[in-house]
Amino acid sequence: MAKSRLAGILTSSERRSLNAAMLEDVLGAIHRASGIDEITLISDDPIVTRLASKYGSDVFSERKAGTRTLNDVLAAACDQIGQRSEGRILIAHSDLPSLRASDLEAVIRRGAVVGTDVVLGPDAADEGTNMMLFSTDNRPALLFGANSFSRHRHDLRRRGLTFAITRRPGIANDV
Repeated sequence: MAKSRLAGILTSSERRSLNAAMLEDVLGAIHRASGIDEITLISDDPIVTRLASKYGSDVFSERKAGTRTLNDVLAAACDQIGQRSEGRILIAHSDLPSLRASDLEAVIRRGAVVGTDVVLGPDAADEGTNMMLFSTDNRPALLFGANSFSRHRHDLRRRGLTFAITRRPGIANDV
């Protein structure tokens, strides 16, 4: 749960505190947003477990997923969620300190448009994907990491899936 790229600026403890504060900001926005029925956090960090309890969220263990890559852990969590409920999954990264409930609601509204398979929320540079919404029965490839926004769009086009893009400051401004 530590932002490794800030290692030269912040101590490990400071990075953990920053991450916890940003996660709590994101959880607050999610809690205030309408149209979100359940929240699942993906982590083995005790701080995340405490925040999940505070916000009435589930926790998916990274260790129990049996893999270490972000995309594989996300896929395992999405598969588990898809087995117990139908609907849509919204992936939102925890490093979005400016995220507002209205940003989430805008993504949800875009996803409700007939014919839209996936909604992408890019970062400010249009390089990374900070948010993604999709149906549990039609999960796209999860390609988070370097240049994920371009890679997601390319893969969605290749698969013939329709997508919408929601650009909002609260989604775009990541740490």
